Amino acid sequence: MTSLGRRAEGTGATRSLHTTVEPVLGTRLDLQVEVDTGSGRRALGLFAHRRSEALRAELVDVVASKSDRLAQVFSVYDPSSELRRWRKTAVAGSRHRLSGELVGLLRESARWQQVSNGAYNPAVGTVFDRWCHAETTGIEPSLADTDAWA
Repeated sequence: MTSLGRRAEGTGATRSLHTTVEPVLGTRLDLQVEVDTGSGRRALGLFAHRRSEALRAELVDVVASKSDRLAQVFSVYDPSSELRRWRKTAVAGSRHRLSGELVGLLRESARWQQVSNGAYNPAVGTVFDRWCHAETTGIEPSLADTDAWA
Protein backbone atom coordinates (compact mmCIF):
# COMPACT_ATOMS: atom_id res chain seq x y z
CA MET A 1 0.00 0.00 0.00
CA THR A 2 1.25 3.49 -0.72
CA SER A 3 2.28 5.80 2.06
CA LEU A 4 1.29 9.44 1.96
CA GLY A 5 2.90 12.65 3.17
CA ARG A 6 0.92 15.89 3.11
CA ARG A 7 1.79 19.57 3.22
CA ALA A 8 -0.27 22.68 2.53
CA GLU A 9 1.32 25.93 1.37
CA GLY A 10 0.18 29.38 0.44
CA THR A 11 -2.24 31.93 1.66
CA GLY A 12 -4.79 34.13 0.04
CA ALA A 13 -6.90 33.22 -2.95
CA THR A 14 -5.01 30.09 -3.99
CA ARG A 15 -3.64 27.23 -2.00
CA SER A 16 -1.05 24.73 -3.12
CA LEU A 17 -1.73 21.27 -1.77
CA HIS A 18 1.27 18.97 -1.98
CA THR A 19 1.20 15.25 -1.36
CA THR A 20 3.86 12.61 -1.73
CA VAL A 21 2.67 9.14 -2.66
CA GLU A 22 5.16 6.29 -2.40
CA PRO A 23 6.11 3.81 -3.48
CA VAL A 24 4.74 4.20 -6.99
CA LEU A 25 6.22 1.57 -9.29
CA GLY A 26 9.54 1.70 -7.47
CA THR A 27 9.72 5.46 -7.14
CA ARG A 28 7.87 8.37 -5.56
CA LEU A 29 5.12 10.60 -6.91
CA ASP A 30 4.85 14.23 -5.85
CA LEU A 31 1.33 15.45 -6.46
CA GLN A 32 0.69 19.18 -6.27
CA VAL A 33 -2.80 20.60 -6.66
CA GLU A 34 -3.56 24.31 -6.94
CA VAL A 35 -7.00 25.16 -5.59
CA ASP A 36 -8.85 28.45 -5.48
CA THR A 37 -9.83 29.13 -1.89
CA GLY A 38 -10.28 32.87 -2.24
CA SER A 39 -13.30 34.84 -1.26
CA GLY A 40 -13.94 38.28 0.11
CA ARG A 41 -16.16 36.77 2.79
CA ARG A 42 -14.61 34.77 5.61
CA ALA A 43 -17.38 32.17 5.84
CA LEU A 44 -17.24 31.39 2.12
CA GLY A 45 -13.43 31.23 2.30
CA LEU A 46 -13.63 28.64 5.09
CA PHE A 47 -16.13 26.63 3.04
CA ALA A 48 -13.79 26.78 0.03
CA HIS A 49 -10.88 25.66 2.24
CA ARG A 50 -12.87 22.67 3.49
CA ARG A 51 -13.86 21.83 -0.08
CA SER A 52 -10.23 22.11 -1.23
CA GLU A 53 -9.11 19.77 1.56
CA ALA A 54 -11.85 17.32 0.57
CA LEU A 55 -10.80 17.59 -3.07
CA ARG A 56 -7.16 17.00 -2.16
CA ALA A 57 -8.07 13.99 -0.07
CA GLU A 58 -10.18 12.60 -2.92
CA LEU A 59 -7.38 13.17 -5.46
CA VAL A 60 -4.81 11.53 -3.20
CA ASP A 61 -7.08 8.53 -2.70
CA VAL A 62 -7.61 8.20 -6.46
CA VAL A 63 -3.88 8.51 -7.23
CA ALA A 64 -2.86 6.11 -4.47
CA SER A 65 -5.50 3.58 -5.46
CA LYS A 66 -4.60 3.79 -9.15
CA SER A 67 -0.86 3.52 -8.46
CA ASP A 68 -1.40 0.48 -6.23
CA ARG A 69 -3.51 -1.19 -8.93
CA LEU A 70 -0.94 -0.43 -11.64
CA ALA A 71 1.86 -1.76 -9.46
CA GLN A 72 -0.05 -5.03 -9.07
CA VAL A 73 0.21 -5.41 -12.85
CA PHE A 74 3.41 -3.65 -13.97
CA SER A 75 5.88 -3.54 -11.06
CA VAL A 76 9.31 -5.02 -11.74
CA TYR A 77 10.11 -4.69 -8.01
CA ASP A 78 7.15 -6.56 -6.50
CA PRO A 79 7.53 -10.33 -6.93
CA SER A 80 3.75 -10.74 -6.73
CA SER A 81 3.01 -8.38 -9.66
CA GLU A 82 1.60 -9.89 -12.82
CA LEU A 83 4.65 -8.81 -14.84
CA ARG A 84 7.11 -10.40 -12.39
CA ARG A 85 5.09 -13.64 -12.17
CA TRP A 86 4.96 -13.81 -15.97
CA ARG A 87 8.69 -13.08 -16.36
CA LYS A 88 9.52 -15.80 -13.83
CA THR A 89 7.55 -18.49 -15.65
CA ALA A 90 7.70 -17.36 -19.29
CA VAL A 91 9.63 -19.62 -21.61
CA ALA A 92 9.80 -19.24 -25.39
CA GLY A 93 6.70 -20.84 -26.88
CA SER A 94 4.85 -21.10 -23.55
CA ARG A 95 1.29 -19.82 -23.13
CA HIS A 96 0.03 -17.65 -20.29
CA ARG A 97 -3.25 -15.93 -19.50
CA LEU A 98 -2.39 -12.22 -19.15
CA SER A 99 -4.50 -9.17 -18.41
CA GLY A 100 -5.39 -6.83 -21.27
CA GLU A 101 -3.25 -4.15 -19.64
CA LEU A 102 -0.13 -6.31 -19.61
CA VAL A 103 -0.76 -7.54 -23.16
CA GLY A 104 -1.11 -3.90 -24.25
CA LEU A 105 2.17 -2.97 -22.54
CA LEU A 106 3.99 -5.88 -24.17
CA ARG A 107 2.59 -5.00 -27.61
CA GLU A 108 3.57 -1.34 -27.23
CA SER A 109 7.03 -2.39 -26.01
CA ALA A 110 7.50 -4.61 -29.06
CA ARG A 111 6.27 -1.81 -31.34
CA TRP A 112 8.69 0.71 -29.82
CA GLN A 113 11.55 -1.75 -30.11
CA GLN A 114 10.78 -2.04 -33.82
CA VAL A 115 10.21 1.71 -34.37
CA SER A 116 13.48 2.55 -32.57
CA ASN A 117 15.45 -0.09 -34.50
CA GLY A 118 16.26 -1.82 -31.23
CA ALA A 119 17.39 1.30 -29.31
CA TYR A 120 14.49 0.63 -26.94
CA ASN A 121 14.57 -2.95 -25.72
CA PRO A 122 12.12 -4.11 -23.05
CA ALA A 123 14.28 -7.16 -22.35
CA VAL A 124 17.18 -5.08 -21.07
CA GLY A 125 16.00 -5.76 -17.51
CA THR A 126 16.74 -9.46 -17.98
CA VAL A 127 20.23 -8.66 -19.20
CA PHE A 128 20.78 -6.27 -16.31
CA ASP A 129 19.55 -8.85 -13.79
CA ARG A 130 21.84 -11.51 -15.26
CA TRP A 131 24.91 -9.26 -15.10
CA CYS A 132 24.06 -8.33 -11.49
CA HIS A 133 23.88 -12.05 -10.74
CA ALA A 134 27.26 -12.51 -12.45
CA GLU A 135 28.74 -9.74 -10.33
CA THR A 136 27.43 -11.36 -7.14
CA THR A 137 28.45 -14.92 -8.00
CA GLY A 138 31.56 -14.20 -10.05
CA ILE A 139 30.18 -16.37 -12.87
CA GLU A 140 29.81 -14.55 -16.18
CA PRO A 141 26.97 -15.39 -18.57
CA SER A 142 27.85 -17.91 -21.24
CA LEU A 143 28.37 -16.91 -24.86
CA ALA A 144 25.11 -18.72 -25.66
CA ASP A 145 23.30 -16.54 -23.09
CA THR A 146 24.69 -13.29 -24.49
CA ASP A 147 23.90 -14.40 -28.06
CA ALA A 148 20.31 -15.14 -27.01
CA TRP A 149 19.98 -11.59 -25.61
CA ALA A 150 21.11 -9.96 -28.84
